[in-house]
Amino acid sequence: AKFMKLDHLSDWLPQEMHESKLIWKGNKVGTDETVLDVMYLDSERAKAKNIKLHQWVRAGPRALLYFNPSEVVAAIVTCGGLCPGLNNVIRSVAYTLLKSYGAKKVYGVQYGYKGFFDSP
Repeated sequence: AKFMKLDHLSDWLPQEMHESKLIWKGNKVGTDETVLDVMYLDSERAKAKNIKLHQWVRAGPRALLYFNPSEVVAAIVTCGGLCPGLNNVIRSVAYTLLKSYGAKKVYGVQYGYKGFFDSP
């Protein structure tokens, strides 16, 4: 087996950070905050499989952003299938990007990933 070096996401992100203008009642997430996955680690199955702690980047509104929101053009794509409530999620994401963060434009991509390449 040959191992390949994979780029880290931070290799592609801009170095300059932008302060978020989002008005939020709670605390905003810092750039280095993570969440530990500690569920079931004391179980016999976890011990038998030698499962270690996993660390995930914490989700939520950020205090510092990698991109200037007034220059951001975003696209929202779904991959089909029935998903009750998905329209509400898409609307909320688009609304938050446009109204709360001040994104320049938000596109909706029809027909899943195929919508990036083909016309219907």
